[in-house]
Amino acid sequence: MALMFLVPFATISAVKSAPAPLTSGSCLYRVRAVMDSQAQLDDELSFTTGDVIDVIEEQDSDWLIGMSI
Repeated sequence: MALMFLVPFATISAVKSAPAPLTSGSCLYRVRAVMDSQAQLDDELSFTTGDVIDVIEEQDSDWLIGMSI
């Protein structure tokens, strides 16, 4: 099972691409990080500029739920 984490919306590009099929859950769209982000809590995802993230859910206007691929 893939682990899903919170992703700060301000750290990803607005360009969305078609998702690849997942074995668990459904991917709404795929985004690319435009800056580094270091997780502050256990449920947040750390990533670096250029990382690709599958968005699983839009939690609110500031946070997404996703996983790094």
